[in-house]
Amino acid sequence: MLAAVALVLGVYALGSLLFARAVGLGAAVLTVGNTAIFVDATAPLPDLLAATLFVWAVVLAIAVRQGRSAVVATPRRRVAAMLAIGVILGWSYLAREFIVFVWPLIPVILFRRVSIRDLFWIAVPLGAIGLAEMALNQHIFGDPLARLRVASEHGSGVVPEEAAATYQNKRRLWYLAQLGVAIGDVREGAWLNAALGAAVAGALVWPRRLGLLLLWIALLYVPLVLLGGVLNPDAPMLRLFKVRYWYPIVPAILLGGVAAAWLATRFVAGRLGASEHRRGLMAGPGPGAGPRPGRDRPCCPGRQLWLPGQRRHPDGGVQIMARRPAGPGRHDLGGLANRPRCPDLHQRAVRRSPLGGSVPHARPG
Repeated sequence: MLAAVALVLGVYALGSLLFARAVGLGAAVLTVGNTAIFVDATAPLPDLLAATLFVWAVVLAIAVRQGRSAVVATPRRRVAAMLAIGVILGWSYLAREFIVFVWPLIPVILFRRVSIRDLFWIAVPLGAIGLAEMALNQHIFGDPLARLRVASEHGSGVVPEEAAATYQNKRRLWYLAQLGVAIGDVREGAWLNAALGAAVAGALVWPRRLGLLLLWIALLYVPLVLLGGVLNPDAPMLRLFKVRYWYPIVPAILLGGVAAAWLATRFVAGRLGASEHRRGLMAGPGPGAGPRPGRDRPCCPGRQLWLPGQRRHPDGGVQIMARRPAGPGRHDLGGLANRPRCPDLHQRAVRRSPLGGSVPHARPG
């Protein structure tokens, strides 16, 4: 139960970091109401714990990438965050071996945002956990690689004919479709599959915003379907129709679906707002409407107003410009004392990363 609660909190934190609090809250609510997660919340299955731990490793990695002060304000906090990521990843491996398939998502998130020294601090606890487990396996089983050998022989035992008929010797297309079948067998299967479809479609439309979640899904989907029967339909290693094997990507599916709906809503609202603005410009000002100082025309001679907008930054981000008044200044109005004071208009630019957060950028010329 604690793992399920921690998973809900992790989904909320991740959605808030990547998109907005509304996305995190929506995905967290869908996680709470998901019987695929909470049916096994009180069962001692390792899959749920591994999924929860990995979600929190992703949360820490995103926070480091975005430069959140809670994790990178000081060198000690930064080292502590890296050590925590390593410990969490090692713990997730001890819970479930197959979680290593999604581990490459962490270096992708941290790529070009951390140094080699920072990556070293992640590797230290990972190596320590691996060595400790090998020593324990050597002491108990006489084989330091006993865990890996058991995992590689998963599903190779004798299987009753009735059970074997449910997943062996199927067409390869059958194995490729098992993700949708597994999450569709639960009570909320319809909207889980809808969220999966929205996440995939949204990643094609907004690759910089949802591409990370699609990569997360693909990192587990590809190896599982290969091991689950695509490579060898006669002896699949996994029963892909069991939903617990897909736990590590359920958060990505829910976040991707909610985020795609959120982005689509913002896009439609923006188009409607732009359409209303164009109609207002075509209609012109109403009777008796005159220019307003500082808005419809410059209130100071020779001063031009600069309107907010967006433009693409050369490195692929979005440069958002806005203006803000810095208080009235003292201007030479040529003796026109009754003219309203003109505030100093300052421009500022913010370059937004596709993984969230903002980085101040030089003011446009």
